[in-house]
Amino acid sequence: MAHRNAEGAVGYVSAQFPEDTLSHVCYSSGTTGTPKVVEYTHRSTLLHTWACALPDAMGLTGADRVMPLMQNFHASAWGAPFVCPMVGAELILVPPTRDPAQWFQWIEEHQVTVLGAVSAHWLALARYMQATGQRFSTLHRTVVGGTRLPFEVAYFIQERLGVEVCHAWGMTETSPLATIERFDGSATDLGHGQPVFGIELAVRGDDAECVAEGTGELMVRGHWVATGAEQDDWLATGDFATLQADARLDVSDRLSDSLLVGGAPLSSALVEHRARQVPGVADAALVICEPGSGHSVLAWVAAPDAEPDTVVAELQAVLAQAFKGWCPTRCTVVDAFPYTASAKVQKHLLKAQIAPQNESDVAPTLPSRADA
Repeated sequence: MAHRNAEGAVGYVSAQFPEDTLSHVCYSSGTTGTPKVVEYTHRSTLLHTWACALPDAMGLTGADRVMPLMQNFHASAWGAPFVCPMVGAELILVPPTRDPAQWFQWIEEHQVTVLGAVSAHWLALARYMQATGQRFSTLHRTVVGGTRLPFEVAYFIQERLGVEVCHAWGMTETSPLATIERFDGSATDLGHGQPVFGIELAVRGDDAECVAEGTGELMVRGHWVATGAEQDDWLATGDFATLQADARLDVSDRLSDSLLVGGAPLSSALVEHRARQVPGVADAALVICEPGSGHSVLAWVAAPDAEPDTVVAELQAVLAQAFKGWCPTRCTVVDAFPYTASAKVQKHLLKAQIAPQNESDVAPTLPSRADA
């Protein structure tokens, strides 16, 4: 903490409390159920901040002007309010909105150089930039989290807009940064990168053993990771992932959203991305009633200005062509989705419309416009 001595000179003293003292708390996003509280200590926060500042992590400098579109309650805005003061970068905090035109205006007005955003932000912003022909004057890098950013969108951002894409993975429980990858445009897919220093990854297969290479449930531990209930402090993430020998991570789905079609895994995020390409569809979400199979898969699409029957017919045609004849069991068109404060679709509310577990679990009815 800064202070002035008797002569008026500014000096610094260490905080006079244990480093494992509670610093702050955040709640998980609550996409699959009730949000969980996660506690951060001063020690874990400082270590996470140092990791974020590494050149191959966020790589921020005192010359940067950083704007996170996530609010502070969303995993501490990914650590931006801590790492920016550490490196001397300017921090621009903005109120929540889903308007890409407003995001663009803020970026230009504040001469933002680094943007923090989830994939949903960039899907909307890329559409806006493509439709209007607008280009950024100062933005040169974006750190993207949330669901996987589709390859063609990442390519457009980096090759057409001139903005370097850094794809990160993490959770509220990991403070949140755990892995990061810089997009080079050479691969046909965008993974989630390698762990930053201080993070260890493993996958757990059907035999319940944690291994450093393979496919299964992603496990994580580290100096700023919430202590898990598993042996040796592993935190079970609930994500289905592949971990390569060089520790490169590829998260394909939540275990609860896993699909198996024709004996092969199919990413629900990829299906949702294809659905969003149907004219009139603003957003899409899959609800998996039987995880691990291709059966009882319900597609929900938000298409407020389109004819429902037309949307359903086009959606079925697009998905059948993209996925070798496979289609969701049923398609429902609504005007809008229920979102969390971190811009994620609340799938548990959609699922509750189908089969509520008990009377107290019934969600508010969504404005359904077509059911096919």
